[in-house]
Amino acid sequence: MNVRTLLKTKRAVAAQLALLILLVFAAAVYADSWTPDTRWYDDYKNERGTKEKPFLISTPEELAGLAKLTNRVGNWFDPSIYFKDKHILLTRNIDLQGKEWAPIGWKIDYKSVQSGFSVIPNYKGFDGTFDGGGHTISGLSIVTCENLYVHNDTQSETAGLFGYLDNEGTVKNLVVKGSVDASKCEGVGGVAGWADGLIENCATDVAVFATSSKRGYAGGIAGLNGNPRGDGTGPVTDGIKAMIRNCVVFGPVASVPISYAYAGGVVGFSSWYHGEVRNCVVMSNSIISGMDAGGIFGGFNSNITADSVSVAAKISGAAGYTGGVVGAFGYDYQNCYWLKMTDDQPLNGNASMGHYEYGRVTDESKLPVAAAIFDAADFGTIKPGEEREVHIISYPPQADASGLKYTWHADGAKLQIISGQGSKTIKVKALATADDISYAALSADIKGLLGHTDTGSGQPKDRYISNFETSVTLEATLKVAKGNIPVEAVIAYGDRSELTEGETRTLGVAVLPSDADDTSVAWSLSALSGEALSDDVLLERREDGTLRVTLRKGHDKAYGYTFTVATADGGFKDSITLEGEQIKDVDISGIIPAGSVVPTYAEALKVVGATSDMLVDIAAACGADISAFRTNSKGVAFLSSALLGAAVDYAASLDKAEITQIKPLPVMQMTTRQPNKLAVAALVVSGDLLMADTPQKAALVCTRPDGTGEFFAYAEDQDAFGDKRFTLQTMDDRMMAPEDEIDPDASYKLALYIQDNGGFDLNPAECGIISSIAVVRLAEAPQPPASSSGSSGGCNAAGYMGIMLLAAIPLVTHAAKRRSRNNSGA
Repeated sequence: MNVRTLLKTKRAVAAQLALLILLVFAAAVYADSWTPDTRWYDDYKNERGTKEKPFLISTPEELAGLAKLTNRVGNWFDPSIYFKDKHILLTRNIDLQGKEWAPIGWKIDYKSVQSGFSVIPNYKGFDGTFDGGGHTISGLSIVTCENLYVHNDTQSETAGLFGYLDNEGTVKNLVVKGSVDASKCEGVGGVAGWADGLIENCATDVAVFATSSKRGYAGGIAGLNGNPRGDGTGPVTDGIKAMIRNCVVFGPVASVPISYAYAGGVVGFSSWYHGEVRNCVVMSNSIISGMDAGGIFGGFNSNITADSVSVAAKISGAAGYTGGVVGAFGYDYQNCYWLKMTDDQPLNGNASMGHYEYGRVTDESKLPVAAAIFDAADFGTIKPGEEREVHIISYPPQADASGLKYTWHADGAKLQIISGQGSKTIKVKALATADDISYAALSADIKGLLGHTDTGSGQPKDRYISNFETSVTLEATLKVAKGNIPVEAVIAYGDRSELTEGETRTLGVAVLPSDADDTSVAWSLSALSGEALSDDVLLERREDGTLRVTLRKGHDKAYGYTFTVATADGGFKDSITLEGEQIKDVDISGIIPAGSVVPTYAEALKVVGATSDMLVDIAAACGADISAFRTNSKGVAFLSSALLGAAVDYAASLDKAEITQIKPLPVMQMTTRQPNKLAVAALVVSGDLLMADTPQKAALVCTRPDGTGEFFAYAEDQDAFGDKRFTLQTMDDRMMAPEDEIDPDASYKLALYIQDNGGFDLNPAECGIISSIAVVRLAEAPQPPASSSGSSGGCNAAGYMGIMLLAAIPLVTHAAKRRSRNNSGA
């Protein structure tokens, strides 16, 4: 691998990751873990488990019970539980409410260890069939990794709804939503951390982040898939394949470990090219990696990757290891397509190893239709006599799906198809049955999805000819209930950490049971505390019952807001209180600089702090929305706290820095006499504001309204003066040496060098300078790791990733600390 090529893109990749990582830490752990309930198995293990009469799961506790049963390693007296040939049906939507999840199944590696007289594998996966019934599991959250299974003092390396899907296991007909940040394990996926079985007819809207200090394999469906055979290491039976087919991915995917990093829309990494991925579509807004990034696979795609499409809006990785289909080592993927309409989408289908570019589509109307799934919103509980429309949605949605053919099947004893046979939407009617609760099967055969013919000759780009002959079968289950299903409880949940000014946060609500007759809710701002005012927050009530809260204005003294959610009849209520982060602003005193800090080619100017009456003009001059700024109680204007934090994180990622404290300065403006002139401005500051013991350790960041930022460089002497520099003077205009001691109680002159229309001038107009600056405290710089060599999927590291991804180490640490630090002052 080319080290120079990798290092060339380090800054750009790290900067993009900075903003993405903030997203995952916003998905904080809201509450404790779920208490497993295994009664669905304990009470019915002798009479359920067949396809015709499956085990039934309908609550988070019961799903946690499945994890407990699957993960257990038994002994002579209490053997392990296996679900081979057993069937489990999810009967309603369940909300995991952001509680820290314990994945179903676990895996350390394919090895086995001796335990007494037994040889116990370092893995135990789910080996049955889990049928989602067309339902949704939302609120999935893995952040602390505290519930990952520990085997012989070693923690599982896989995280997702399923930690490890055994080669005989199946997950199908399921939608998963949430966030998985596997900071302590390597394989991370929306459905499974490692998948050796079958995953089909699934959709994920999961923010998937691999942030391990080791390796990171991140995929929208699975972090890794494998099922290696013939090498004596895998639990593989001949004729059983790892397969992911007819799945759709919506969530962002990122991988930022210190070592190998792979991020793929469907799968991060294939273990030695085994398994299959067919007819999958990636709709992600971003797929980002410190190394390999691909629209379908991060790297080392499976043996058969075929008939899939990526329309990911952004794919970013190391130079030469980023592709629209596979990031690197994309051997012989078949008939796959990716959209290339912006600079954020890769130029090549597989940029490494000289692979071909076929499949690039530049007109989204010409994308092929590759997958189709049920609309999960249609599978709520139905009453006898009730009619319901059920829809099939094809992907990508821009593609021409007019050639698809539909054949519907329904359980005739419980459902009647009223209309729509042969189309993508049917209307069904629930029939009366003797049982109070029954379950009606509904399925659809769809023909006409993307397929291909292998010509078997010629160059790779000429070998595959698309056809539209692939068929899939969608399955779902409608619960039919005779009686009313009343609401039993309402639970408000969300990230309860301090709300930062300018931040937008989503609060969730769980109505129990999820299939109650009326699950509609209403949110209100029900109480204020401290200095809080009702117009401080902007509320957006969404159709899915969640509430988006934006803090428009913070305060310098304690303040808080209580939000209450209630059922339509007001019979059930719950509340959640958010405290606002206190803002402690820094006043500035501008002064015209003098002495040796003013070179002959620069213009000495006095800084003016922007005030509230200037804010509209300031925002317009910067090309920003007025919401990008805030004003304090004195009417002084600052960049909003949320954008300030993002900009500082961005700058930190570029310079491999860890920042522990931020003190924002007011928005500054100056006017030069000549265009493009270098301006020198001075502020009188106290030593404690600088948060450093010598000038060379002081740190300033130029922060921008677009959330990007960049450090000022310290000018040690007159030869170093220039744009984007700063230096310090004593009050008698003596320029300080880099090692001079800064007295926290003394005053100093902070000289800033900003060029009109230069990189730190936010105002593109000539002779007008606007700049937003923050003083930051730096943590001690981390030491580079020792060079090492190793291999993963045949790739020799040779220590280069230790160099490349140093930025990722403090970046993750800093983001984790942002909630607890003082973001605005001492």
